[in-house]
Amino acid sequence: MTKRFTNYTHAVLGLALASAPMGAWAATTGNLLSPLPWLLAAAVWCWVFGFDLIYATQDIEFDRQAQLHSFPRGTARTPRCD
Repeated sequence: MTKRFTNYTHAVLGLALASAPMGAWAATTGNLLSPLPWLLAAAVWCWVFGFDLIYATQDIEFDRQAQLHSFPRGTARTPRCD
């Protein structure tokens, strides 16, 4: 859904998945005062964001044809034919 509005869809996906360990931590301990759930959430965000970027590089041409947004499509250099 976010591919229709922003190039940062990979960050949104990472944020959605990073909220899971924080939710589990809050459910089991009752608070988020410890730095551990924040560190785990940051690690999950980086992992998902990074891998989704790698996979998105395979879809640059499809995203362009379907007029969808993605970070690789937004930053890809157009090949020049000189």
